[in-house]
Amino acid sequence: MKFKVTPELPVLIKTLRTQNNVSVKDLAEHLGKSPSYVSKLENGDVKTIQKDDLTAVLKFICGEEDFFGEVLPAVIRALHFFAGADALSDQLWLMQYDVVDRKVPVPAEMAAEMREHFASLGMDVKKIREFINANYDSELSDHFPANEVLGIQYDQHKRLLLRIDMKESDILNILEMPGAETSYCFLNNMVFLMFRLIRFSEAYKAKLPAPEAILVLRDVADYMEKFNIHSLTGFSHLLASDRFINRQIPMASPGMNSNREVIADIAEILNEAGRYDALNVRQALDCFYQLLNWDTAFGLKLMSLPFAELENLSYQKKKDLLREIEELLEKYDRMPDFERKIEHY
Repeated sequence: MKFKVTPELPVLIKTLRTQNNVSVKDLAEHLGKSPSYVSKLENGDVKTIQKDDLTAVLKFICGEEDFFGEVLPAVIRALHFFAGADALSDQLWLMQYDVVDRKVPVPAEMAAEMREHFASLGMDVKKIREFINANYDSELSDHFPANEVLGIQYDQHKRLLLRIDMKESDILNILEMPGAETSYCFLNNMVFLMFRLIRFSEAYKAKLPAPEAILVLRDVADYMEKFNIHSLTGFSHLLASDRFINRQIPMASPGMNSNREVIADIAEILNEAGRYDALNVRQALDCFYQLLNWDTAFGLKLMSLPFAELENLSYQKKKDLLREIEELLEKYDRMPDFERKIEHY
């Protein structure tokens, strides 16, 4: 499998390589490539990369062998830092690793519930496989590769699509094998089918209309959350979010309270961040809460500073900016108490 090299990928590779003191020469020798190839890769001159090569690059520059347990979370943290959460879904190579290749455990209680639901719906393994592999909702034909995340331009927006091809053994593995592990996308699609049938039976043997699809997507996100099963990139929550739905399906939501929508989006981002760095997220939220209690107006003015306008700021300059802000805070913290209270007119 080949991946398209996104604009963020060369920056990511160079950033992680530099942070971990890996030389271009050492990386090239590890890959069996020339140093000029690595330089071209980091400069964005390489347009595609073999999946095995990218896996080898990321494992080597991160200094870890556990790709899904250590390397991929580190990659996502770095991407979050310099590219932002919105860029994650544009990295098809990352989505492939996360939702297709990465395995997640199937809790015994979840498997038992799903078995019960499918039995009550009259769905045996063969019918489950036929329905899932029909790919009604992705509308991708057999001409497209199976179990591969694709980015399709549609109505001026990029849609994430995935044609699922499950074997009966994959379905039995999820439903019948205690403690089994399976591809995240396989489990996600099994849950999607379950709620699709619970809500609408077999009434739609075609693509679900947008309002019905939204209901099912949110059922899936809540159910996966119930059993603490997450993709590293927040794939399930991404698919169920208002922001993603509004991009994928041209729907208007008249009368929606804009503040509530923004707050919901913020909560979604923080929840996803907390999945791989819970302590720092908690500490940041505690500080933010204390700030608003201390001086709400001042806190809101800090929030309104347009940091996002510095979108092209490098990773190192972002660190420098944070350090300068911390030094300024320390200056006021060291100020004698009587000086703090003096007003300037």
